[in-house]
Amino acid sequence: MDRGGGVVSATAIFVVVAIGTVVLIGWQLDVGVFKALLPPFVAMNPATAVALILSALSLEALRNLASPRARIRGRVTAVAVTLIGALKLIGLIAHWSSGIDAILFGSRLEAAAPFPNRMAPNTAAGLFLAGVSLFLLHGRRWLRLAQGLAFLTGLISLTALAGYAYGLQALYGVSTHIPMALQTAFALFLLSLGMLAVRSNEGLMRPLTAPGPGGATARRLLPSAALAALLIGWLRLLGQRRGLYREEVGVALIVVGAIALFSALIWWNARAIERAEAARADAEQALRKSEGFLESIVENLPSMVFVKDAEDLRFVRFNRAGEELMGITREELLGKSDRDLFPPEQADFFIATDREVLRGREAVEIPQEAIRTRHGERLLHTRKVPVYDENGNPRYLLGISEDITARRRAEEEVQHFFDLSLDMLCIAGFDGYFKRLNPAWVRTLGFSVEHLLAKPFIESVHPEDRPATLEEATKLSEGVQTISFLNRYGCSDGSYRWFLWNATADLPRQRIYAAARDVTDRKRSEEEIETLNRELQKRVQELAALNRELEAFSYSVSHDLRAPLRHITGFAEMLAKHGAGTLDEKGNRLLGTISDSAKQMGRLVDDLLVFSRMGRSAMTSEAVALRALVEDVRRELEVSGEAKGVTWAFNGLPRVHGDPRMLRMVLTNLLSNAVKYTAPRKDPRVEIGSFVESGETVIFVRDNGVGFDPRYAHKLFGVFQRLHSAEEFEGTGIGLANVRRIIDRHGGRTWAEGTVGAGATFYFSLPEAPEVFS
Repeated sequence: MDRGGGVVSATAIFVVVAIGTVVLIGWQLDVGVFKALLPPFVAMNPATAVALILSALSLEALRNLASPRARIRGRVTAVAVTLIGALKLIGLIAHWSSGIDAILFGSRLEAAAPFPNRMAPNTAAGLFLAGVSLFLLHGRRWLRLAQGLAFLTGLISLTALAGYAYGLQALYGVSTHIPMALQTAFALFLLSLGMLAVRSNEGLMRPLTAPGPGGATARRLLPSAALAALLIGWLRLLGQRRGLYREEVGVALIVVGAIALFSALIWWNARAIERAEAARADAEQALRKSEGFLESIVENLPSMVFVKDAEDLRFVRFNRAGEELMGITREELLGKSDRDLFPPEQADFFIATDREVLRGREAVEIPQEAIRTRHGERLLHTRKVPVYDENGNPRYLLGISEDITARRRAEEEVQHFFDLSLDMLCIAGFDGYFKRLNPAWVRTLGFSVEHLLAKPFIESVHPEDRPATLEEATKLSEGVQTISFLNRYGCSDGSYRWFLWNATADLPRQRIYAAARDVTDRKRSEEEIETLNRELQKRVQELAALNRELEAFSYSVSHDLRAPLRHITGFAEMLAKHGAGTLDEKGNRLLGTISDSAKQMGRLVDDLLVFSRMGRSAMTSEAVALRALVEDVRRELEVSGEAKGVTWAFNGLPRVHGDPRMLRMVLTNLLSNAVKYTAPRKDPRVEIGSFVESGETVIFVRDNGVGFDPRYAHKLFGVFQRLHSAEEFEGTGIGLANVRRIIDRHGGRTWAEGTVGAGATFYFSLPEAPEVFS
């Protein structure tokens, strides 16, 4: 957005918000002139006022597209405006009242004369188009469409304004509906101009704002043509209404007038272009034909040296440095004057200065002057002095110019850095006062620069930090640099902000050059982290206590629960032997059930102990060959007879990093489960493989066993969660919970897929890179 576009959009925002606010105040206080400019005119509907204010806020957000919050705010308000217009339009089309334009001040709207106040159809259309345009302007892809919709919004409002100007209600009203209010038309027109101006360097607006002849022509012609057309139309209607001529004569007059006015505009524009081209051509020709250089004694001076004739101020000498600076040869310069080389305003300045030097008979210094060269505009530091003849009369004018463009640009860049720096930059004196501050101080503290310069800087420091600050200032005055010094500065709202200082002193000039960074948020974060650390320490202590209780519980389970289970098993066996001849078949079966249940309870206790220890046992991280580990587990299963008749398949088992003992437990659980649940099959098959996905190595165990209902897959890895009864398949429901706990500690994931009767696949992942596990 260029400067002109910024001014237009800012003005549009201010005026539109002001109009909407005044109208809302008028409805609240029932002030007629606030609601409608004049009694004959219709009042603006409150919903229209709200929509216009929201449109202005969305337009304001467009002026700060770099801010994500501004983009979100702008889009939300644009959607709100679109909905207001759309609801009204839909209601008009469907002959249904949405009530959107009667929400505010409903009773006063109904009592409005001569009919209830509602939103006009053309107003709703304008708001709808404006809302869509504003929403699209916050994006990148539909800029041309957004600008086209903004243009249509402007046409709707301009038509209404023309209707008011011409006294034609057909232009600002639709059929028998309430017409668009005058201030609504004006606000919508300003809003459309603001929308077109806010991104005027892009899309459809780019040709109009281009700096070249095309853009200049468009900027001259468009306003003039629009005003001329409106004026001609108004004059034609005025004459016709006063009976000065008939309608056909009015049409002829408007055609002739349009031809005359547009011809004049075209001639005026062509003349301006011709003058600009002629001036440019003359300047280029003068530069090409310029001649002269200074004599050879100054030829090698690094500064440009030129000599002019005192009578007509034409160049007679020019050195090589001047050639390089100006980008022209001496043959092109000799014999020419400033009027032949430079634009009139600049030439007049040079000639006036030269005449002053010759009249005053003394040297004149020009610290900085801009001059157009073939390399572009340059900044020169020039000294001019008269050269006299043997009679003491001025004969020549000697000038020496130093190119200071690079130096000035460097100074400007330093100033630009100083102004734009997010850190607070300052220059302070040994007297305790700031000498210079950058704008970051105003943004951070809320005080003006003048306020901060007018008092000793120590008064802005928090009272608790003043002794340390004064001590640091004393060290600086002694030549000691300040590095990472912290203190607090007061803000205009009464709060204090933490600054981190780095500073150095220029002892001869008695100046301190310092940079401060606002670290208030960091200090708050540090305090929060400190609080979190204390809380974490407390949690660690609580966790340690829980672990001790868990260990005590484990000991109790190991000893106190196992002993009764052994007694049950032992007494059941003794009872079976004792009553071998007296117990019938049912009694023996009941004793067997008691013994088996006690053994199952023992296994469950053992699995619970393993599960509880798994979360606390120390881990190691080393390279593990999965293929070897799987083969080892397979052999154990085959030796035990569990894997009888199973067909095994191994696919791409890599080396991973982890705890070998724990990973062996994972594979043992998964492979034994696969073997167990494929037992009912005639051709049991178990496949173990891996693949890499999203930085993880994923290992899977797939079988063709009984499978499971996928609706309950989330329960598989929970403690005591079984999808098959103990009568179908033995087990305690702890194994997969152990698998998940081990893989979680490795930083991986666990999941499963399956179908009833079609087998199951269990997955676990491990990070590709080795990690330190906890």
